[in-house]
Amino acid sequence: MLLELLVTGFVITAPGPGRELQRAEEFQGRQTSYYGRETNDPSDSPLTLHAADAAAVPLPEPDTTVHGVPADFTDLTDDGQVYGRGLRWIENGVELAVELDGKRSDAALHAIAESVQPVPLERWQTLVVATSPWPNTPPKGSKAVVVRRSGGATLTALLPPGFPVAAEDERLPCFRLRVRGDSATDCAHNPTWERLGGAIYVFGIVSPRVRNVRVVAEGVGRVTVPAVRAPGYPLARFYAARLPTNTCEVQIRNARTNRFLDQSGPVVSHSPSDKRRCRR
Repeated sequence: MLLELLVTGFVITAPGPGRELQRAEEFQGRQTSYYGRETNDPSDSPLTLHAADAAAVPLPEPDTTVHGVPADFTDLTDDGQVYGRGLRWIENGVELAVELDGKRSDAALHAIAESVQPVPLERWQTLVVATSPWPNTPPKGSKAVVVRRSGGATLTALLPPGFPVAAEDERLPCFRLRVRGDSATDCAHNPTWERLGGAIYVFGIVSPRVRNVRVVAEGVGRVTVPAVRAPGYPLARFYAARLPTNTCEVQIRNARTNRFLDQSGPVVSHSPSDKRRCRR
């Protein structure tokens, strides 16, 4: 059922220790926001707020109040198993519900519900943009910033459109490496392994705390390259390393601490010949 679009947004202002807004989204008039620690899947966050145009169904048996209006506690179940508690109420024509996973006290859930506040629709829409998922391709309006040129290769950061749109903006960038007319563009957490201009390159992003990256090619050698910032973007550093032509699997490490960061190989590349070569 298509619900009426809300004319305001709603957020939890006191989600509790260790919980921050991870994702705000809207679908067919229903607003949903997720709160917790950073995770690959915000929908797994332990705390959720739903807001929608109030349905015609009244509350079953209100057993408390939120903001002075009747509210109803309920168990959250999955396949008959209780996994958390919810609290639902209707306020100024809007149905609101907070859901909290785990064995939490009703008093804790009630305190969270009391902290729910409306925000201007413009602010809500900004939060939806700021917490949007990582794209598969660079979004329209991405800002291209050249971050490094070396040996005929140009590494370009493709920053999220309008970054930052809010203090909560933690959108991750895409990136492009161009070598002698060849180029590869990616928007991946994992390193990109690609043959460009006849050479093998590994490139991607790392934490802003990592200043130099060591790429270790198994049985071949290692290369250390700088991880550089893009002006105006503090959330990651960018790197690109040229490797010997017989490179297959690689490890990416923090050059200062030797801490393992990630790994990659030709399985993620667009080079069938390298995939065959490295399978031998």
